[in-house]
Amino acid sequence: MGEGSGSELSVTLLGPPVVRFGDSLLAGPVLDRPMALLAYLATQRGTHSRSALAELLWPDVPRHPALANLSTILYTLQRRMQGRIAFEIERSSLALALPPSGFEQEAVDVTRYFLDTPPAGCDRMHPPRLCKNCRRRLESLRELGKKTFLSGARLSFSLPYALWAESVRDRMDRRQREIERLLSESPDGLPFSPPLSGLPPRRLWERRQITLLVATLFSSGGDAELRMRQREELQKIASPLIARTGGTRLTVPGEDLVVCYGFPLAMEDGAHKAVIAARELLELGQPTETSLRIGLHTGEALSDLEQGIPDAEGHLLREAQEVAISASRGEILATFSTMRLIERHVHSERLSRPTDPISEADHRVLYRILSRKQPPALPPIPLAGRQKEQELLWNEWQKARDGGLRIVWITGEAGMGKSALAADLARRVERSPEGGQVRLYQCESLYRESPWSPFIRFLRSHVGLDEPLPPREKRYRLEGYLLSLNAPVATALPLLSHLLEGPGPDSGEVAHIAPDKLRQMVESLLLDLVSRLLSRPSILILEDLHWADEATLSLLAKGIKTLEGKPSLLLLTSREKTTLEALGLPPPSASIVLQGLSRRDCRTIVTRLSRKPLSPEAVREAIDRSDGVPLFLREILYSDAMLRGKKGEVPPTLRDLLASRIDALGEERQMLAVAACLGQTLDGNLLIAATGGPIAPKGRLLSSNAWLGTLLKKGLLEEDRPPPEPSYVFHHALMREVMLASLGVSARKAIHQRIASTMIEQFPERAVQAPEILAEHLLEAGQSMEAAEQFIQAGIRTASFGTYPEAIHHFERAKALLDAQHSPRATTRRLQLLLLLGPVVKAARGYGSTGMEEIYRQADLLCESLPPGDATFPVLLGATATTLARHGPHAAGKRLHLLLEHARMSQDKAVRIRGEAFSGYLSFWRGEIQSSLSELESINATISPSDKERLQPSWRFFEDPTLTVPAKLCLLRLLSGNPDDTETLSTKLETEIENVAAPGSRGYPQTFLTLFNVFRGHREKVGRKAKLSLAIAEKYGFVQWEKLASMARVWAEPGPGRAETALSLERQIREILPGLFPIYSILAAEVLLEEGWTHEATALANSARKTATHSGLGLAIPELLRLEGEGLRNGAKEERRRAEELFERSLSLAKSTGAWWFALRTAVSFARHFPKDASNTSLRLSLEAIRGGESFPLVQEAWTLLNSSLNSGTPVVEKT
Repeated sequence: MGEGSGSELSVTLLGPPVVRFGDSLLAGPVLDRPMALLAYLATQRGTHSRSALAELLWPDVPRHPALANLSTILYTLQRRMQGRIAFEIERSSLALALPPSGFEQEAVDVTRYFLDTPPAGCDRMHPPRLCKNCRRRLESLRELGKKTFLSGARLSFSLPYALWAESVRDRMDRRQREIERLLSESPDGLPFSPPLSGLPPRRLWERRQITLLVATLFSSGGDAELRMRQREELQKIASPLIARTGGTRLTVPGEDLVVCYGFPLAMEDGAHKAVIAARELLELGQPTETSLRIGLHTGEALSDLEQGIPDAEGHLLREAQEVAISASRGEILATFSTMRLIERHVHSERLSRPTDPISEADHRVLYRILSRKQPPALPPIPLAGRQKEQELLWNEWQKARDGGLRIVWITGEAGMGKSALAADLARRVERSPEGGQVRLYQCESLYRESPWSPFIRFLRSHVGLDEPLPPREKRYRLEGYLLSLNAPVATALPLLSHLLEGPGPDSGEVAHIAPDKLRQMVESLLLDLVSRLLSRPSILILEDLHWADEATLSLLAKGIKTLEGKPSLLLLTSREKTTLEALGLPPPSASIVLQGLSRRDCRTIVTRLSRKPLSPEAVREAIDRSDGVPLFLREILYSDAMLRGKKGEVPPTLRDLLASRIDALGEERQMLAVAACLGQTLDGNLLIAATGGPIAPKGRLLSSNAWLGTLLKKGLLEEDRPPPEPSYVFHHALMREVMLASLGVSARKAIHQRIASTMIEQFPERAVQAPEILAEHLLEAGQSMEAAEQFIQAGIRTASFGTYPEAIHHFERAKALLDAQHSPRATTRRLQLLLLLGPVVKAARGYGSTGMEEIYRQADLLCESLPPGDATFPVLLGATATTLARHGPHAAGKRLHLLLEHARMSQDKAVRIRGEAFSGYLSFWRGEIQSSLSELESINATISPSDKERLQPSWRFFEDPTLTVPAKLCLLRLLSGNPDDTETLSTKLETEIENVAAPGSRGYPQTFLTLFNVFRGHREKVGRKAKLSLAIAEKYGFVQWEKLASMARVWAEPGPGRAETALSLERQIREILPGLFPIYSILAAEVLLEEGWTHEATALANSARKTATHSGLGLAIPELLRLEGEGLRNGAKEERRRAEELFERSLSLAKSTGAWWFALRTAVSFARHFPKDASNTSLRLSLEAIRGGESFPLVQEAWTLLNSSLNSGTPVVEKT
């Protein structure tokens, strides 16, 4: 075990997997599934969901059999370990119980390899050149790292497990390179490296991704004074350039000019800024007697924040200087780590062939920067006639730089130049001496139902995830991007990877977070990434908001609050101003509405863009037809009609003009048709692949690359991102719209079929990332069932992020397609879809919403065409539960017989338990205390430990009977007059609830435990439970729980505005649970009475009682009668008489249903306000029915009232 062999237990995972205790071999070296489980738990410390572990080890096995397999191998593993390793085994989770230990005591070698614990005698890890102890520690780690994680193990049994193992090996590769680098440091260090005594505390160090630019001057002469003068001249010339590009000049010995990008201000585009500065530095010119050579290098550096040193260890500077020395005169060289960040911006050539093309550590591989990449597009439209708007934007930019956030709206019809105006400002800012950074986020019609699509597409493109890279390189790029922004990699990487790439090895626990919480985390992450850009003045452009998805609009509203006070200009563009006004955003600092140009300005555009002499007649006609639209003029200038200069040949409208340009195309029109079907922004490789085969009856192979060149040359398409992963955009959305309109139905269908087949066969990962896009192509191709499947997948994906409106939209699209099909397969799938849609609608709109009722009504009808069993029961249960929530127990009871019939015909015990449990729940709500108690006690006794896993909530079921049944039993035992029987059960249940992860398992029982404590009068515990329920509701986004818990908290805690808050919450609960709300009206009425609002309390109790009577909610009626009496007891004689009647009715009803606790509550109120024989008799009889409970405040008050009513002052009735 090397340096750290201080324990008898040894878990060796570096090399063949082996577990030893002393000299005894416990397991290994074969990696079977028990050993694979141990390796995972030992490496990934912490608690893991059983479901996640089962899916990791058996990805192709259904959930329940996989969980059973997990239990089996866990038993096998425990036997092998012979008690030497303890496991923390819970019903739904599993963990390895290894105690925390230091480096020497750590039993698992791979864990020890990743530890940064300093050796004995050191308070932190020092640079190895300065500390022998730390050097020896690194050398021992280097020896460990030479071994391979799970060497020789067969990993083919599970692809997810193999990917996880590969990710561990990738982490080891990076750490080993870092260790090698540290150990290779020169003892002399660098001139500006601080001595050991000057190192700041560890808390003031940060890992940053920085790019260093080193410009080296070589002089042909030996005159030192001349070299000094040349260096000063270079620095003088470079200073404004460095400031404009956001760099920081470092002071180092020697004659090199060293510029750092990414410190002290984090920069996501530091490498790009560095190459811009390098090219402009060369363009400034070089004296004949000197030569300027530039080296660029990017990497992770340990930055000293206290002393302002970007590369405290100095290795990046030395490597950048070596690159500069390798350059020839007037040449820019860059390392691989820099080149991979700028390859989309520049042309380059590799000087040597790398041994590992993915390795960022091989800095000997250098690239010569040749030229900047320029997309082959037509000249931009000159901004003639927009001087006023340009000046306004520039002034707003200056105000944003000096005083914080400014917002500008730019609106106008298609072709008016909104994008051109924003782009003009961006170019002007980037070229100004002060500089600034620009970010463009583009909304598109094709992505209107894809959450956060402008930001996701920007990030994927910016980070370079669209390239065909292995997972480890994608992870490295994401890490580099986060480091460039100084973002917390450990917490942000799993979430960003999950957002951009979908569930995978890097997602970690993010994949199991509840949707609403995940949405909050995604929004926080995106806002954080944007705000980190704003350490420098920035322009953020969000284009075409009329096509924005709901999640993007929500993020925009929150982002504006985040941007307040930041030096930023936010430009929002849309075709209609009313679109922006309807978003409810803060009013803009300025608003620009683009109108048509004057004839003079139109003539200016024609003059500037014209390449040939034009006849006056043609120019006049073009201006007449253009109606002042700049895009029309640009397209006219490149149309055949304009070039021929013949009057009457200019198309009458912009659409006609664009159509004429399309009609003038040759065979390349077929590629433009494919491009139009792909979208406004299109993937270049997908475009070429989808066009590269026969799509027309002629069956000709299309010359895709040649056609693409023609379309770019003619300006119909423009390059948005260069190869190897190119993307293209239509010059204007109207061009795409016109191309689509020109396609016949059969031609469009054939093209979409081709695109869909290409995506499925050649680009499956893109179908996973955006299934809604594949669905659209399948739908257009006439494949309705296949399209429905992809819409369902899109709904599942968007729902997992908590973006419920988009998820509902996708599910409803799928439903519409399935409704048109009449096959048995479509009927079954439609039923499954409705079960998916139900929980989403519930989360978005509430359990008792009309949407829920309609979903289950339709599902109910489908069940009639299917035989009873496991497929139909979830639908019937959901429909019956929705009926209960919306209309109450009476309406739900009419469905109970059918529900139980389907449950009893199921072969699944879990289904039968759920059916019988719901019957008991219904008796509970009806107020049939004894009947419900008997049913639920019987069910509780039949649930075995093996049943608990199968009864957990899932997409088919909302709650967990193993916890909900005991929670209701607590309440039922109390109501039936057995308060002492509740203490042990409630305490045990509280512990179980805290230890489960599934939200459905926690929320429902927590609700009933809260009611239990309300009726027993334990305000302190109600307050605590309400806070816990509110935390659950906030985490998982369940509105229903939030309102119920808020009501309980108002009841439990005194404070200002209680009455108003209680009334407001009661109204909201009426809307969420119209069939069950009276039970919570009890809490609201009690609050109103305590606050002195007797009239409102009486009216509220009366209204709720009538509803409860009508809906069959018998559980609430005794208490509502009592509270109505409480409100009338201090009134006039008639009202007092009425109060007595209400108390007597409450007592009678409570006794008849077996609700003796309610009877006692009423008897106490009766005796307190009407102390006479009748009330005392009721009090005595109610006390006799209560078994135990002497510690309960209600029982104590009852005995006090009864004793004080007797003249002798001593009790006549003794408790038995």
